[in-house]
Amino acid sequence: MTQWTFFGRVLPERIPLKVALPEWTSELTEFGLRYRVTIQIADGQLIVPVIIESGQIDVHTLRNLVENDIRIATDLIGYLIGGSFDVDIVSATSDAGPSVVFGIKVPVLEEVRGTQTTSIESDLLNAVAQEIPARLVLADFREAIRNPAGTGFFSYRAVEAMMQSMKAHPDDKDGPAWEKLRDRLEIDRSFIDEIKKHAKYPRHGKVTSIDDADRAKVFRLTDQIVRRYLEFLRRRKTPLSASEFPLLVYP
Repeated sequence: MTQWTFFGRVLPERIPLKVALPEWTSELTEFGLRYRVTIQIADGQLIVPVIIESGQIDVHTLRNLVENDIRIATDLIGYLIGGSFDVDIVSATSDAGPSVVFGIKVPVLEEVRGTQTTSIESDLLNAVAQEIPARLVLADFREAIRNPAGTGFFSYRAVEAMMQSMKAHPDDKDGPAWEKLRDRLEIDRSFIDEIKKHAKYPRHGKVTSIDDADRAKVFRLTDQIVRRYLEFLRRRKTPLSASEFPLLVYP
């Protein structure tokens, strides 16, 4: 058996949350994984030992599963007090020796951006500020990063917000708006459907899981659509040309 111990914090830290839960067992047949977890939170700081009884899994996917376990407690407490908490897992150590410090960025997105700075070009900022659906797109993309289990749901909802911005009137039908989105941004339906596949269960309240590899794929696909959408707005909603933006097709 392998043991990992995860360290982190519950936000906001100004609330000295204290939780000590008995050990319980999680079994995920889709991953062929069974592990025991004990959640300990003191003054907003968390220590969570995890003992893997069977199966193998990468530490990043395990981190996401453990975060879901922690949120069972923090979401319930938040509901009971009429508030909300967030979970930030900072690092993990293994009894086999390796340790890892989790960054704040999504690796697959960081690779695309390279050494990009935090400066914002004024024309892009103005374009987003003037388009309410664009704000929803960025908000959903933020939540896709913050909530591992909800990555597929929030990513697809970001794409849906882009579709809504193609309408002349909010009450217009979705079908023509989807067609406009695909035509104006040069995106094949297969590209969007691959993201939708990972949103189907969570958007209907069904139980689902996503491993780190699939999560990276969803981010990679969604990111390409968002980047085209922002460029579309920057160009004052001028349809992107196929010569400059080749059709996005999956796979």
